[in-house]
Amino acid sequence: AGVPFDPAHRIRDMGTLMAMVRSGIGVSIVPALAGAMLVPRLVMVPLTQEITRRLVLTGPPGHPWHPAATAIVAAAAARPDHAPPGG
Repeated sequence: AGVPFDPAHRIRDMGTLMAMVRSGIGVSIVPALAGAMLVPRLVMVPLTQEITRRLVLTGPPGHPWHPAATAIVAAAAARPDHAPPGG
C-alpha cells in the first residue's frame, strides 16, 4: 500500500503477540495457522498477495528419526504440492 514497514516490536511468542493485538497496541501479519488462536475480538484478514514459506525438517545424522517425525515427512511427501529435498 506504499506504507513503509517499520515495526516497533518484534514478538516471537504467538500468545504475547495476540495479547498485544487484542489490547489495541497494533496489528500483525501472521500465518493462517494462527487462526486457531483467535479470540472473539480478533479477526484475520487475508493478504491480497499470498506469501509462502518453506519449512525444513532435520534430524541427527546416522540415527533413526522418531516415528512422529517419519510420519510428518511421509505425509508431506504425499502432498501434490510437495517440493522434493533440495528443490
